[in-house]
Amino acid sequence: MEKVGRKQKITHEDTTRVQLATSHPLDGARNGVYAYCIFYGREYAIPLRKGIDNGENISSVKYEDIEALISHVSLSEYNEESLKEKLEDVGWIVPRAQAHERIIESVMEFCAVIPIKFCTIFKDESKVSETLRQNYEAFKSLLDYLADKQEWGIKIYVDCSKISQVLSAEISSEAPQVQSTRSVETLSRAAEGSSAKIRELDEQLSVASEGAAYFLRKKRDDVLKERSEEIVPALAEEIYEKLQPWAVDSRRNQLLSRSSTGRSNDMMLNVALLLTTSAVADFKMKIDRLAAGYGSKGFLFELSGPWPPHNFCGGGMGAVH
Repeated sequence: MEKVGRKQKITHEDTTRVQLATSHPLDGARNGVYAYCIFYGREYAIPLRKGIDNGENISSVKYEDIEALISHVSLSEYNEESLKEKLEDVGWIVPRAQAHERIIESVMEFCAVIPIKFCTIFKDESKVSETLRQNYEAFKSLLDYLADKQEWGIKIYVDCSKISQVLSAEISSEAPQVQSTRSVETLSRAAEGSSAKIRELDEQLSVASEGAAYFLRKKRDDVLKERSEEIVPALAEEIYEKLQPWAVDSRRNQLLSRSSTGRSNDMMLNVALLLTTSAVADFKMKIDRLAAGYGSKGFLFELSGPWPPHNFCGGGMGAVH
């Protein structure tokens, strides 16, 4: 199983799904307020660091016992019209999206956070304070829920040619892998459903001429390939059902393309899991065992985290715009 570093998490395809979220019209103002996350009032100092563009230092806006982490940005660059263009520019968006995550993570080291969508801009600090006031009870309830929890991500890739080999081995009564693959229920059922057709082709192959055998072998390979591709959604569901009991909550996310992941195999599952902090170590061991069981069948598990809990905040502050 692969472990993924934080910088690898944000891809171009991830960032192109970001929606521009602005709380109020920004025209006529020279500086705007860039918001990162919401958290409970602290008894610690926020680590001194620059904001999204390495510009002004981060600070916070308070309401009662909750705060929003902010910095100020130039509205000549962060206005609505400019951002619509910049969100299509990989060279601009990726380093800033990474900086946005790192800044949120600096607060995550101390307490639970409600992450705010990338490029959420307010006209001034009073608008941030107003949002905190209007949604105070909802934010407090969510922060209480997220306390002592972490978000982890699992992406699973599949090699369909390997699944074809496993199906063929399952069907063959002489295959030594038959017993070991029984833990993958969907593959076993698929093998049973395909066995009659494959064995019929094998019987024809045993008496076919050299020329006819070539086309029969190709047909056999095509049957296995087609069946392998058909069962991928069921395999994804099978794995997801095994993951769910290990988490407090879970979300299935959009599958990323090969061009986004840079891999030669297709992504079959993209899951976010919310775990209690105390359960993380046991969860990693369970994932290692699950990945080992499926690994020889053509599956690659990619585990990453912990991350800001974007998937479990109803869209963060974007939900209250």
